[in-house]
Amino acid sequence: MRLGKTLILSASAALVLAVLLSAAGSSGDETSDKATAVYREAVALLEKGDYDKAIPQFSQAIELSPRFAEAYSGRGTAYWSKGQMDKAIADYSLALSINDKLAEAWFNRGVAYADKDELDKAIADYDRAIALSPKDQHIYYNRGVAYADKGQYDKALADQNEALRLDPSYFEAYNDRGICYWKQKDYDRAIADYDQALKLNPKYAEAFYNRGCAYAAKAQLDKALADFDAALALSKDLAEAYVDRGATLMKKGALDKAIADFNEAIRLQPKNAAAFAMRSLAYGKKGDQAKAAEDLAQAKKLGITAKFLEDAAK
Repeated sequence: MRLGKTLILSASAALVLAVLLSAAGSSGDETSDKATAVYREAVALLEKGDYDKAIPQFSQAIELSPRFAEAYSGRGTAYWSKGQMDKAIADYSLALSINDKLAEAWFNRGVAYADKDELDKAIADYDRAIALSPKDQHIYYNRGVAYADKGQYDKALADQNEALRLDPSYFEAYNDRGICYWKQKDYDRAIADYDQALKLNPKYAEAFYNRGCAYAAKAQLDKALADFDAALALSKDLAEAYVDRGATLMKKGALDKAIADFNEAIRLQPKNAAAFAMRSLAYGKKGDQAKAAEDLAQAKKLGITAKFLEDAAK
């Protein structure tokens, strides 16, 4: 049985806020100087997480200097931070229409496209960002994540390798390279990368979870359980870890504990199809066919695949 429903890819790396103040404004006149001052205030608000105040500040800078590309890019990042991807993309596009050499805008627009699952557009933007900033490990990392999401694991591995060459302490890249190895069923290499990620960041819940999935794939159930426990100790809202710990407990015959984990996953994510499917199997093993049938119907309603059900039943 494949215990890992979906390995957690590190969240798209935090947007690089390359504050290009030296390039702010198109000239040194009083208006541009004032726009630059307003822009600095907006960036400070952005870095504090005060996005609602940052947006009008960026807008004021744009009013003062309508061709202020960095201000459009900064406002785009504020919109991105609020989850308003279309507005973010529109602002990054405006920034690039003014200055197509602005690597941060290509990169940030790529992140926004990736968040919309428009992966080909994201990769194209990362390509442009790399051409302008070939030593930025974050761009390679994000492009690698996009390739992995497309199932192009060899390309993803190449990008994570480059990210790690540029920054050997990049623990997220070790984690995501491990995911690629896991997808290729190279579990030992995956575990080695998760080990390294955890060496660099011992409180990295996703790496504990992902290593647990790799140990489970190797049928090393006690090690898998220990890692799922560690992941949940660090991040109690990690629904996937409850699902996979429950699946592992079910393999060991601890059905009641498994059901408790599936219950918690469903509490956290009421539309988690895998949790309903796995709880259905657990109820079936306990002989409660009515509950098993009810959960299976709900899992199918939520879009569980026949392949998942086939693998889970093994």
